[in-house]
Amino acid sequence: PHNYSPRMKVTLRRALTVWLVRQRVGKAITTRRYHREIVKMIRRHLRDRLSKAVADFNEDDLTVFAMRAGHYSASRWNGMLTVLHSTIPAGRSLRRRELKLSRPPPPTQQQFQSLLRECDQATRSHVGLVVDFLAHTGLRITAARGVKWLDVHEDRIDYISKGGRLCSVPIINGLRATLDRLQGVHDGSGYVLPRGAIKTALGSACKRAGLRRLNHHDFRHLFITRCIESGVDVPTVARWVGHKDGGRLLSQRYFHLMDAHSRAMAE
Repeated sequence: PHNYSPRMKVTLRRALTVWLVRQRVGKAITTRRYHREIVKMIRRHLRDRLSKAVADFNEDDLTVFAMRAGHYSASRWNGMLTVLHSTIPAGRSLRRRELKLSRPPPPTQQQFQSLLRECDQATRSHVGLVVDFLAHTGLRITAARGVKWLDVHEDRIDYISKGGRLCSVPIINGLRATLDRLQGVHDGSGYVLPRGAIKTALGSACKRAGLRRLNHHDFRHLFITRCIESGVDVPTVARWVGHKDGGRLLSQRYFHLMDAHSRAMAE
């Protein structure tokens, strides 16, 4: 909640700056970057009101903001509202939008194998190894690139999550073979994944395999989907992929899989 009383003439410019500073504590670099982007958007659409005291904002000011920024996606809109709810007393009159949590289905096992074969044709890139590693761990690409060989143990891989917490994911079937191949291209840096970018090579491999253009996060989606389809309970999957909500977010986004699994267990 906001910390500004009506007697305090704190301007919107100052309130946004203070919010950014407070949010930096314990947050990952990517999260801090996202917060800066959101605040920048608010400043742009309320640039003529930055010198106005937050306690003086009224419905007219918020209506102007809604008209200027209403075209953004639900996630961006909700991100801006999170900031405004915390900085402007009257900001809580603005309502969040419902997020559409559907996403394209991940590639089937056959499609994934076809993609890996095409990735192996990229002789100047280790894209196939990176894709295989992401699909077997469910790690975000930032966390995956931070994994060092010292973090690889007999039964698990330790990594730092998006929120800066130490997490672990087990070495499941197939991952050990991928790690052995990664050892063969080890460059001496201490990191498990090669340093080169894979975006271009991955896009080309997807095109040759007849698949839509996949990104790093699609392989995290693939890992979570396969875990749930295999009967791994959601709180365990959530812990593996670095969520700290006990599986609440995954339950929302993968309800269709959980419902299908429930029917199968009942039968």
